[in-house]
Amino acid sequence: MIDTLDALFCIDPAGQGVLLHGSLPEDIPEALIVQLRSDKAVIRRVGDRLLVILPQDGEHLAWILSEVPSVTDLPGLMDQLKASGPDCLASARKLRAEQAGRQSGIAVTGDVAGALATGPAEAGTGRSKAAQAAQARAGSAALLALARMAGAEKMSPATAAQVVADACVEAGIARAAAVAICDGRAGSRGVGALRVSDRALDPVFDEIRQIIASYRAAEGQPAEPLRIRADDLDDSALDAALLARMMEAGELLLDLPGVGHEAPAILLIDPSPEADTAGLAELVTVAGRRPSKARRSARARVLKGAALALALAGLVWLALPAPLIVTASALSQPAQARAVTLPFDAYLREMRVEVGEAVDAGDVLAVFGAPEIEEQAAQARLQLAVEAATAQTALADNDYGAYVLSEQRQEALRRQLDQLKSRLDRLQVRAPEAGRVISSLGSNVLGRFLPTGDAVATIQPEDAFAVSLTVTRVDAPLLRPGLTGEVYFRGLSGETWPLEVETPVQATEGEGGDQKLSAWARLTQPGRDELIVGLTGFARVEAGEVMRIRALSRYVVEWGKVKAWQYLGLRL
Repeated sequence: MIDTLDALFCIDPAGQGVLLHGSLPEDIPEALIVQLRSDKAVIRRVGDRLLVILPQDGEHLAWILSEVPSVTDLPGLMDQLKASGPDCLASARKLRAEQAGRQSGIAVTGDVAGALATGPAEAGTGRSKAAQAAQARAGSAALLALARMAGAEKMSPATAAQVVADACVEAGIARAAAVAICDGRAGSRGVGALRVSDRALDPVFDEIRQIIASYRAAEGQPAEPLRIRADDLDDSALDAALLARMMEAGELLLDLPGVGHEAPAILLIDPSPEADTAGLAELVTVAGRRPSKARRSARARVLKGAALALALAGLVWLALPAPLIVTASALSQPAQARAVTLPFDAYLREMRVEVGEAVDAGDVLAVFGAPEIEEQAAQARLQLAVEAATAQTALADNDYGAYVLSEQRQEALRRQLDQLKSRLDRLQVRAPEAGRVISSLGSNVLGRFLPTGDAVATIQPEDAFAVSLTVTRVDAPLLRPGLTGEVYFRGLSGETWPLEVETPVQATEGEGGDQKLSAWARLTQPGRDELIVGLTGFARVEAGEVMRIRALSRYVVEWGKVKAWQYLGLRL
């Protein structure tokens, strides 16, 4: 009996709760329980109390205990709560039906009290009926597996093991099952094909094999079925108990052949109390026997004929014409671009555009400074002021000659100042036409010196792109102008662009001085505001049709030709 139970609360899928036992503490309100419910078990300490919320057939049972048990007692407590869950849920549903339209608040019913008092072994009449039903189904797994095997003329041991594993679950003798084909060798080498009834066991596949190998009886020792609970801390059962906890199981049943015997091994997860594996291992052995010699010969003839037909079909397939595809690495480039440069040396003061921005004609791209020109303009303005004062003095002194000379000097200074202002205005670099910026100096290097002729930015006036194709020496002779294909770029999955080759393959200098073979191709569709300059990808260009075997083997043939010439001097 759970002596420390303060309250038992049941919550339906709609979040409506019914109190089955006791009363909810103030620090654990109904709203908190509804909020904490999950598809998995929830265990939380609230003050001095322990709150356990267990999912049960689409609903949730919340157990509130007045004390927090020790770590060693917690697995046993969880098993007791899980075992009492079906009866408590049935009582909750019965209570809801009886109190439809009224407020709940009645104490625990007789069925719930029985479930809490007797625990998992004697939880009321409903539990006894369930045990009787499980006992009646205990031997049905062998019959179910036998019915599945009856329609098959030949079944491999691994397939038979899978049928038996599924039958154990369908017959209700376990929540999940694993069946392994074992030979007489000891250790993991003696554990062969392993089949499980549930794909959820795949993460512990290797652990199951290791447990089967470790718990087989020694040679000459009798092999008996073993039941190991998850809370068993005995050294001999610790590994299996840990595996049970990993699979969130309460118990394991191991029916393993001893070392020196060739027979299947059966492992049941959460077996029913009346689970019986008698006859299941023999079913796997009998179903996996080899057919007679006559049947093997007939099967061999059929397989030989099928293999011959497949080989002939393969030869015909290789002789059929197929497109000769040239693959090449691709780099996106603008079909047309315009570089914006400075006509004289200057220093960057402000960069107003970034790569990818759209600009209109006349937009300011960057602002530069030229200290030397600015100093010349200031000097010219000063001289102009001096000459103006000189002209006024000459006029006051009635020195007409000096006045005219001063005026002429002022006019020359004004022309010089206008030229300097024009050069200063050009320090605001503007876009010569509308387009998209595909390269720029960047705004993170303000103050850098830019010599005459260096590009400030590059503008792509149209949404037209080209690609630079880099090919191997084997494919270079096949690539010629006029061929078509398609290209896809990394980062633009599912998107392809048609292309047309415009130039023959040429040898160019790559990075590091390496020579590469490249050609230029034009994309026949616009970039659709997705494609940008500098994307890498792969292109496929169709270069005619040849026999499929030639198209598939041309790289190997070329390699063979090169080796024959290098080592044998043969020119094939």
